[in-house]
Amino acid sequence: MDAQVQQQQQAAPQQQPPPAAAAAAGRRYGVHFSASSFIQAPLSALLEYSGILRADPGGGPHQVGGGGGGGEVSIRIVGSGEAAGAASERGEEGVVEDEAGAAPQANPSTSAAAAATATAGGGEAGRESSSSYQRYDIQQVARWVEQILPFSLLLLVVFIRQHLQGFFVTIWIAAVMFKSNDILRKQTALKGERKMSVLVGITILFVVHVFGVYWCYKNGDLVRPLVALAPKEIPPFWHAIFIILVNDTMVRQTAMIIKCMLLMYYKNSKGRSYRRQGQMLTVVEYFLLLYRALLPAPVWYRFFLNKEYGSLFSSLTTGLYLTFKLTSVVEKVQSFLTALRALSHKDFHYGSYATSEQVGATGDMCAICQEKMHTPILLRCPTGQAEAGSSDDQDIRLLSVSWNQDFGCFAAGTSNGFRIFNCDPFKETFRRDLKSGGFGIVEMLFRCNILALVGGGSNAHYPPNKVMIWDDHRSHCIGEFAFRSDVRAVKLGKDYIVIVLERKIYVYNFTDLKLLHQIETQSNPKGLCCLSHHSNTSVLACPGVHQGHVRVEHFGLKVTRMISAHDSHISCMALTMDGLLLATASMKGTLIRIFNTMDGTRLQEVRRGLDKADIYSIALSPNVQWLAVSSDKGTVHIFSLRVRVAGEDASNEQRSLEGPRMDHQNSSSSIDPLIQTNTGSNASSSLSFMKGILPKYFSSEWSFAQFHLPEVTRYIVAFGAQNTVMMVGLDGSFYRCSFDQVNGGQMLQKEYFRFIKADLTPLRTSAP
Repeated sequence: MDAQVQQQQQAAPQQQPPPAAAAAAGRRYGVHFSASSFIQAPLSALLEYSGILRADPGGGPHQVGGGGGGGEVSIRIVGSGEAAGAASERGEEGVVEDEAGAAPQANPSTSAAAAATATAGGGEAGRESSSSYQRYDIQQVARWVEQILPFSLLLLVVFIRQHLQGFFVTIWIAAVMFKSNDILRKQTALKGERKMSVLVGITILFVVHVFGVYWCYKNGDLVRPLVALAPKEIPPFWHAIFIILVNDTMVRQTAMIIKCMLLMYYKNSKGRSYRRQGQMLTVVEYFLLLYRALLPAPVWYRFFLNKEYGSLFSSLTTGLYLTFKLTSVVEKVQSFLTALRALSHKDFHYGSYATSEQVGATGDMCAICQEKMHTPILLRCPTGQAEAGSSDDQDIRLLSVSWNQDFGCFAAGTSNGFRIFNCDPFKETFRRDLKSGGFGIVEMLFRCNILALVGGGSNAHYPPNKVMIWDDHRSHCIGEFAFRSDVRAVKLGKDYIVIVLERKIYVYNFTDLKLLHQIETQSNPKGLCCLSHHSNTSVLACPGVHQGHVRVEHFGLKVTRMISAHDSHISCMALTMDGLLLATASMKGTLIRIFNTMDGTRLQEVRRGLDKADIYSIALSPNVQWLAVSSDKGTVHIFSLRVRVAGEDASNEQRSLEGPRMDHQNSSSSIDPLIQTNTGSNASSSLSFMKGILPKYFSSEWSFAQFHLPEVTRYIVAFGAQNTVMMVGLDGSFYRCSFDQVNGGQMLQKEYFRFIKADLTPLRTSAP
């Protein structure tokens, strides 16, 4: 089996585990929960019990540091935001999921016994040292909250005593608001399956609730701030807070009424009509944010108005309040005007992510579809840069996307031709639009005029079992290869043409198109195949004849290696430019493994996540320090590699001296001096120090950086310059993101382009 599920009870790393009966009732994550510690520091005790903070081994006050020799030992508890927390969120405290693969290799680079240890003379660089400071910050915040907690409770008691009715009304409308938001989200997600009776019913309930609240407080100055009028009487502080809270909540529920009407109007919509629905919902959302930002101003104006200072002081104070909110108000005005323009323009589309303020204001919901999302996607509009796609792209389907050999360009096969795009700066280089049909495979040869084309699409004039070698300068086909079965993939090198069928791979000489090799494989419907592009090495990797095996051909050395990579079928693979390292993933998609192609040694293993995923693309950075993975989960993961080619930063002259020597080596010993360890900074399990005892899941390396993408389509990834990652999707989108090579975390989106308004149906992706 490709995965093993074991039940394992986690033990405290600092002491011997107590008896099961006592442990089950009094601890979690190895932390004892006592009443005395809760009374002394309630918030810190809860954080330790939940696993966010680690308890002090000696049971004394919580400290950062300590330990023998002045050093520091910090064990990182994987939070719920990472994949290791997925099992605990489902209530499976002891579920461990792993992927069985090749036999374990005795590799010193993968047997670090103290991954979370930092020395006193500066500590380890990277995430381990920063994690201790993060825990220290959390402890300080917890102590600060504990100090102000009695004062906060006192204020709550005063509020309840002075405004008891308002306290219960606030709780009521908050509960109704929470339930209303959930109902609206579910009805929006149903799309065509929405029930009109349910929409009408909840709309009536919302209307009755809003009018009922204002009717009950018709003499309470609630209505006047809605029309920018100050209350008639100067309200006490708690009453002013009550007016602002109630009006803010009622305005949000009024917006829900409007959204329900839009859902009823677009109930039977299909295709692009949902786009119009999203634009209307976006207008309502942005207007709501702007209106709510200005709503408290009349109340505060009346509150500061008194007999001693007069209206001048109240005006100045209210103006100062609006000045503090000026930046936020200006942003909301711009967003609202942009959403209005989107209703009358066709070149406005979706793609940018919501800000933290917008996420907080909408309850972590997408402003377009109102569905719960990890990273809500908003309406994106042009920002001074011309979009590569044009208005005539509406009827064009994107069939394939593929990088060239140095990841500086990518080719897009469409239903009526193909297009070539440059990545930095992003622009369309050229296109060929044909009336006779499109191409399902377009493969470039670096940046020259030679391409490999294979027909594709529903009305393809060119058959899918024929490969054309196309000279675009002369607009002439210089070679054709016809087969009995469909072509799954084509790879081009300076010396080779590699054509992949479902069960066989053909390797041809580029100069005279002579057949050089025929390689038998297992069923390979994805057309998995990798070809190195270094001037001194010629390496090809493809699935073997057995399940989970990878065949590596060193053409220059005339050596064939069989690597047992996984227990299940291979799902994705990638080679470095020189072909010395191979990264693979299985159909399960939880683990990515890096191998030495010379002797088949497994050098490193990283974990994408806990649940099954379809890996779309794997990329290795040119300096072999980073690995990127995209999958159907909508997240691009970046991993730090602990293996790299020695001398990769050397001059070209040194490379040229070492290169010819490689061509004449015929043993795996030649690769040994070229592989050296590089200290990684991937996230690891809090129990990684016990990896010799616990299953290897607890010693897994998790992603260093992440970026969230829409899950509606496929994406291929590649590394750019200066710690950037490029992503191209079959929805016609191009992203460029940067990541912090020291701290990792969420990547920052730097560029977004919509190079074609494509159909969202994913067909084929390809990477060299």
